Amino acid sequence: MLEIKKVNKSKMKLVFSGDLSISEIGEIYDAMKGVDLEVDIFDILVNNVEMTDLSFFQVLMAFIKELKNRKKVVKLDMQLGEEFDRIYKRTGIEGELKKN
Repeated sequence: MLEIKKVNKSKMKLVFSGDLSISEIGEIYDAMKGVDLEVDIFDILVNNVEMTDLSFFQVLMAFIKELKNRKKVVKLDMQLGEEFDRIYKRTGIEGELKKN
């Protein structure tokens, strides 16, 4: 699930939670298309994750890369449980997201 909140005219907050797995990635991707890319700052929070897999991380990496290509400021806060945190770190996605 993706919750989109426009904080003010220059800042957007995106909260990803719940089922972030391949079975929901189409819906998540469609919701991401509705994000206003005209704002300058994006706060992205991932928390209360029930399920996730590599598909979510790949879509998130692509989205963050697009934001940075547009010269946007991206603040990422990943609050994953132990099981999902292992996927995040062991696959190298953590390093990729930090350098993107």
